[in-house]
Amino acid sequence: DLESQAFLDKPFPYFGGQQANRIFAESARNVSTAWSYLPFQVYANSIFNDTVGKAYVSRVRLSDGLDAWKDACAEYGNEQGFAVNR
Repeated sequence: DLESQAFLDKPFPYFGGQQANRIFAESARNVSTAWSYLPFQVYANSIFNDTVGKAYVSRVRLSDGLDAWKDACAEYGNEQGFAVNR
């Protein structure tokens, strides 16, 4: 799907008509082979809307939402016994 013209050319009204899938596909091609999911990825995913997601539905700045997500994930990870570097 990441190479499909229909996928790549799809415009998104939310992004001002931009073809955002082109950016997503390029990003996917550049993921480091050293990358892996967090050992507590399910938790991180579960709080995404409560932190970062607020930037999409309110006046919360995206950078503030990302900071809140990072802080909450780090706190949780430390509580679970993981050494979390910020």
